[in-house]
Parts: sequence; structure tokens; C-alpha cells
Amino acid sequence: MPLPKTGYVPGSPASFTVDCNCPVACRPAASVAHCDAVGGCSLLEALDDAMFAAIGGDEAAMLDARRLWTDACAALGCDLLEESREQYLRYAVEVTRELQCDPVRRPQQMLAAVEILEMLSR
Repeated sequence: MPLPKTGYVPGSPASFTVDCNCPVACRPAASVAHCDAVGGCSLLEALDDAMFAAIGGDEAAMLDARRLWTDACAALGCDLLEESREQYLRYAVEVTRELQCDPVRRPQQMLAAVEILEMLSR
């Protein structure tokens, strides 16, 4: 049974906050105009697709997610990524909790979700 994809929801409140690894203080709600100006919206869309597929256990998407996350960090900075990062973390935690309760063990999917948690928690 595949898990639901929650997706990127601009402006949604975060259930938890994780410190950002950026050298400057993070402020959510970066401007969409800035995102468009740096070509970041298409990068964020590709990152969303890769992250949610990777959390779902897609090994090829995991490689894309790692590459796109690195590219997005370099191109967009912390402000534009923090809201997406919170969504990915929330979804990965949700997946791990559901998998813990599932009578059918899916270790590869659990490992994928934990890898995303690790990558985004640095």
C-alpha cells in the first residue's frame, strides 16, 4: 500500500522546527518573486518530486534528491528552502511512523526515509 504524497504547501504551519545549517538566520516565507528571479521555482518543483519519491523508497530518486538538495542549497539559500525542508522532514517522520506500525516490514522504504531525515538534519 503506497503512502500518500503530501507535497509542498506554501504558508502551511510547521509542526516542529529544526535549526537550519545555513550561516545566516533562517526566515520562512521568502518571496516568490525572488524564487522566480533565480530560477528556483523549477528547481524546487524537481526537488519536491525527487524528495517525496525518495522517501517512498525509490532508489534512483534518492540520488536525484541528494544532488538537487545540494544544488538548491547553493542556488537558493536557506530562506527559500526552510519551508520545503520542514515539509520533507514532516513527511519522512510520518512515513517512518506508519512503517513502524505496518505488519508488513518494508526495510528499504524505512531506510530511505531515515536517509532523508539524516540528510536534512545536518
